Amino acid sequence: MDYRRIGQRIIVSLKPGEELCASLLKLAEEENIKFAIVSAHGSCSRVTLGMYHKQTGRVVSCPYPSDDFELASVTGELTGGDTPAINLHAVIGNPKLSLDYNSYSGVSYSGTLESAYVLAGCTAVLDVLELDARIDEVPEGEKPRGIRAAFSQVDENDRLYRTLELD
Repeated sequence: MDYRRIGQRIIVSLKPGEELCASLLKLAEEENIKFAIVSAHGSCSRVTLGMYHKQTGRVVSCPYPSDDFELASVTGELTGGDTPAINLHAVIGNPKLSLDYNSYSGVSYSGTLESAYVLAGCTAVLDVLELDARIDEVPEGEKPRGIRAAFSQVDENDRLYRTLELD
């Protein structure tokens, strides 16, 4: 991973084989990032997306291990501090070119990005904000104080939400 900080913006270039989420968490520690808005794009393989499954009330991991994907869009936030955390959402696409290269078809998937290994390259931009933030779980019955960011293992007996707490 190579990166350059320009004021409150960090431009990150990831190389083939690097894992996006782990690399950004490492960067949060190296640069002492408290909070950043993240956007990224590139190409990837061995992707895992999380999806909220309404019938079970749980977040289910959906691995896409064998195909190469266009990482069309990644957005979310990165929090630092004692326990860096990341909450990214991604759209990945897998176009299939026809033999004559005159047309293509393909599929796209979206969800919470759990992992993605860089294939040819990936660029991420972090807009760093100087504020304390963390992603916390909030038990059912308690009112979240922050902005609800994502669900985490929600079922009828044990409702936990992840919220983005801004101090």
